[in-house]
Amino acid sequence: MLKLKELIGEEGIYVVMGVIAFLFTIGCILFSLKACAETLLPICPQAIDECGNPTYARVTATAYTSRVQETDDTPYITATGDRVRKGYIGVSRSLEEKFPMKTIVYCRMSDGTIVMFRVMDRMSARWTDERIDVWHEELKDAEEFGVQRGYLWSE
Repeated sequence: MLKLKELIGEEGIYVVMGVIAFLFTIGCILFSLKACAETLLPICPQAIDECGNPTYARVTATAYTSRVQETDDTPYITATGDRVRKGYIGVSRSLEEKFPMKTIVYCRMSDGTIVMFRVMDRMSARWTDERIDVWHEELKDAEEFGVQRGYLWSE
């Protein structure tokens, strides 16, 4: 410490300490924002149906492929009887009333992007929260998608 004091002087020590404190504070703020990211989701349109009920939901978005270990015994066939394809999602049973099969929905992800999907599948009954499962052709793409938070709505 004595050599540093000789090199930059007493005022320099205070400047260095101030810079370190500033960087630490910025780091704490960024960490807090990342930790709270799911509560900072952008606002979704306040869509309502003909009865005045909201037709949007805050959802957890996961990804799946047609591997047998992720699906039932017909991995390429959706609950509607159609063959899986890009843009198809499955919804948890708690969402099926708001977003019935073949409904076109929009999802605003936590990064702000908006993606259009078609509800064509039903998730396993073990998923009781408001959740969507996005179909991917390749496992690496599904893994890259990971788990995200977002808002789902229909028109």
